[in-house]
Amino acid sequence: MKAILAHLVAALAMFLWGFVFWGLAADWIGMTQLADDQAAFGSALQQHLSADGAYVLPGYGSDEHQFRTLHEAGPIAFVHYRRAGAPVMAGGVFAGGFLHMLVSCVLLGALLRPLAREKRAGVLLLTALVCAVFANLGEPIWWYQSWKFHTLAAFYDLAALLLAGSILTKMLPDARPAGRTAPEAAAEGAPA
Repeated sequence: MKAILAHLVAALAMFLWGFVFWGLAADWIGMTQLADDQAAFGSALQQHLSADGAYVLPGYGSDEHQFRTLHEAGPIAFVHYRRAGAPVMAGGVFAGGFLHMLVSCVLLGALLRPLAREKRAGVLLLTALVCAVFANLGEPIWWYQSWKFHTLAAFYDLAALLLAGSILTKMLPDARPAGRTAPEAAAEGAPA
């Protein structure tokens, strides 16, 4: 029961951090820009993109010369597109987002719980850094996307994982009694 509560509290903390960062701070720190004419931009997307999906401009077609010419001339874009609209602040999105965070916390807890409490902080920090760097900082390199956006998104991920992991570190019970070394636990047949 204590482990379930720990995961729920950690996911709630992530959820609240997400609200603060994406709901309040993202616009203030200028993570994204607006098109000069949003209605015209939306109409152009609907005119040229026929189905939901991820689009790359220029696309990898069969004509390598045209691809190279367009790529070097620009513009370059990677667009995640949904043709239909959606309600603002839909409850299903929040429920799905919380579930995603809860699953992430369960996985993070599975990583941290077998460790002695004094080892958890170091593993947490390295895990959070790897996740934040790998998940975000490749996009500007490989897809020419905004360094500002992805650096701030990496900061968000790092902070979210450290926040949730700190709660899990504090609330999850130790995997073994204090004072037992890994070899002692192994000699007794207990998990190290």
